[in-house]
Amino acid sequence: MRTLRLSLVGAVALALLGGLGASAAGESGDGVPPEATRVTGTSEIGAYQIGDITMVGDTIQMRDGFLTFHDDMSDPRVSGLWVLTWNYDGLGSDTVGPMWGTSRLENDGGAWEGTWSGVLYPPDRDAEAGWFVGEGGYEGLTYYSLSTGADGAATVEGLIFEGDPPPIFAKQAPTSE
Repeated sequence: MRTLRLSLVGAVALALLGGLGASAAGESGDGVPPEATRVTGTSEIGAYQIGDITMVGDTIQMRDGFLTFHDDMSDPRVSGLWVLTWNYDGLGSDTVGPMWGTSRLENDGGAWEGTWSGVLYPPDRDAEAGWFVGEGGYEGLTYYSLSTGADGAATVEGLIFEGDPPPIFAKQAPTSE
């Protein structure tokens, strides 16, 4: 059952990023619904600070790192300087492992904030995906971003659309105790 769910989720993600045909109701010829905008661009690493590092067995755990990336995108709403928190678990002798954190971009039109996760493939490759909720002039919009890169530079593609991220990725309200 889990394989079926993951396959279905993968098929839907592929459809959103380009697999839907123009025959579906209300879509343009590129497969993107009219209320959505497909974006592409590049990302370059800026400032960074390695966080606290500890060894747990064969795992290198890095917590509370800091990164900035400048994205030059086809849509100015998602262009500018992203500020990220960065966590990472390097697994085994080759230190490949998961990464995750939060991100925020502010520009003249508004802001985006959300979470991201991905994998670092040492020594120099990575892949990340993130879901970001719009603020200010971007209120009511969601931005999905997928980036793959090497040596501090990445290719980015994504989708800006009206509405909320899928429930599993929606920004969680803080709980009080």
